[in-house]
Amino acid sequence: YVFYDAAGRTVLPGSPEGKPQFEQPNASAKKNLIPFLQKGKGLVFFHHSNASWNHTWPEWVEMIGQACDWGNDVTFQGKTYPRSGFLGGVDQKITVLNKTHPVTQGLPDTFEITDETYLCPFDTKAKVIPLLQTDFVPVDSAFTNRYPSGWRHPKVGTQLTAWARSAEKSPLVYLQHGHDRRAWENPAFRTVMMNAIRWTASQEARDWAAKNPTKVRKSNSN
Repeated sequence: YVFYDAAGRTVLPGSPEGKPQFEQPNASAKKNLIPFLQKGKGLVFFHHSNASWNHTWPEWVEMIGQACDWGNDVTFQGKTYPRSGFLGGVDQKITVLNKTHPVTQGLPDTFEITDETYLCPFDTKAKVIPLLQTDFVPVDSAFTNRYPSGWRHPKVGTQLTAWARSAEKSPLVYLQHGHDRRAWENPAFRTVMMNAIRWTASQEARDWAAKNPTKVRKSNSN
């Protein structure tokens, strides 16, 4: 399963100033998420999928290990943060941190990409396998589209742009890249995306996740 959209948020007719409304997932989805993850289904999340359900479904956010919302405060693992930082069209140098992982095969040691980058809370205690790291340092002063207007954000972001982890017994990869055609036309991005899909769908990945399960617990945010 590959996730890109920011699910769980929609602008309804009559919404004040076009602000999004945060939907509740249906009861069966909430009930079945953990059993689903325990079956070892492969998951790839990329770009702004980390904004999905982060106001109404704590387990979903915890599963990814990061939560963003660029228009509203973010509650992550029981703590509230200011609206997230985003900056498009950033020229970045990406370093491959794990050269032996299946997701990074075929990549050079470093590559250049022009893509959107984020500042939002990241679970530093999560058992992730770091895969890619940007040279862009995500501190509030670097987000020139927001900082001059007085927006401030704590230093809770990460320079990781890709990681692998287990969610219960399911293999999971998150990729921050993929905002627009400049990213999709980048051969390195296409390589890492295809690798992520193939790996999470493989028996090798399912076996790894089953041997290294990570319990997804409901956080204190709801």
